[in-house]
Amino acid sequence: MEAKKTQRLADSSTKDIFDILTKAMILLGIKGDRLPSEFEMDYMAKMVKVDYANLPIGEFELAFDLMIKDKLDENPETYQNFSALYLSRLMSSYARWAYKYQSEIKPEQPKKLDAPKVDDDEILKTSFEIYKRNKDWEHIFNGLRCFNIIHKRGHVTDFEGTLKRTEEAIRRQYQYASHKERKEMNRLLEDDEHMELACRRMAVAEYFNKLI
Repeated sequence: MEAKKTQRLADSSTKDIFDILTKAMILLGIKGDRLPSEFEMDYMAKMVKVDYANLPIGEFELAFDLMIKDKLDENPETYQNFSALYLSRLMSSYARWAYKYQSEIKPEQPKKLDAPKVDDDEILKTSFEIYKRNKDWEHIFNGLRCFNIIHKRGHVTDFEGTLKRTEEAIRRQYQYASHKERKEMNRLLEDDEHMELACRRMAVAEYFNKLI
């Protein structure tokens, strides 16, 4: 199986794990205020990196694909509650499926399951629903992917202005920051790569604000 040749979850980035979780939530029908909080997402990402450290990330994604296609022995219905408990049940069910598959004396060549596709509109919709809760421009769910989508669609027209507003937003945090935190802010303001990424997230936030 190609999934076995991918890197371990322990060595995978949190972003890659988030992307898999996000796609799964969309395809399982989790919407609006039923989406997990940022804390819950962080918890689940850390949980799989520790509890399933040696599992290839390709198999982690395969587990969701099998669940969505009702190929596992666990009920795929989430009842609008995508939680760490649901994730644990899914992974236990996948472990039973994998054991059965690997234990077959003459296993049939498994059919390649096409990964369900998540279109750009669904990515934007999910990220927008999460953003509406806290309006935190610095931690936009799938922020960089959202930027690529809206940029491709011609919604980013004033990048220089957005960069200026990003700098201003960071500087406004000075009044609440400690001396150590201010030094870190100054360092980040001089880091071109960091500022470009921050600016992209700000552009997404400004686009989302127009939709509210």
